[in-house]
Amino acid sequence: MRKSLKNTKSKINNPQAVLIDWNGTLSPTNFWSHLEKSEKKSQRGFFKLWTDSLFINHKDKIVPWMRGEFTSEDIISLVSKDTNTGFNTILREFVIGCKLMEYSSPNIPKLVKDLRDKKVIVTIATNNMDCLTRWTVPFMKLDSLFDEILNSYYLKALKHDLDVKGKALFFKDFFCKYAIEPSNCIFIDDGEDKMNVISNLGIDFRKIGADKTLEQELRKILTNL
Repeated sequence: MRKSLKNTKSKINNPQAVLIDWNGTLSPTNFWSHLEKSEKKSQRGFFKLWTDSLFINHKDKIVPWMRGEFTSEDIISLVSKDTNTGFNTILREFVIGCKLMEYSSPNIPKLVKDLRDKKVIVTIATNNMDCLTRWTVPFMKLDSLFDEILNSYYLKALKHDLDVKGKALFFKDFFCKYAIEPSNCIFIDDGEDKMNVISNLGIDFRKIGADKTLEQELRKILTNL
């Protein structure tokens, strides 16, 4: 077994790349969030109905969806049948919600640009679905702001997936494309580094939360460059 680097690896002050999780890190927005914020009680009702169906009744489909085994239309079809709501209605609102996702701070785009101006490769690295690439990316112009978007749906692997040799299935093409070592990368996420998988690759894993926001972490990285 490889020894964990979590407690022995020093923090990187001059990273070649900064990889950032999407949901909960770059963006706090969820599916159909625009309905949750609506002044209309009926729309808030649809938000609860559809999200309960997806994340409770069909929670077993979430990870396979992230692995590219289902399309958004497949999932919406399940929610439609489960809630007796028209497929086109749910899909329309789903697409609207994907387009209306927001950053965790309005300062994020400027901070990302500042990092890129300093020749740091800034990448979205997320366990996500086809909907992010199909609707959120073009509407928010994420492909112009970030150097790369690593989406598990198209990589057919989640962030903590390893092959039989312990190589990262999710990150390996990124490392190869940029000829970059994991030890020269920072990964920022609101979730835990399960089993220290990412840290053990040599990546500087940094968890953000209420006491340390993404904006604060990005400013810290910029200050140290």
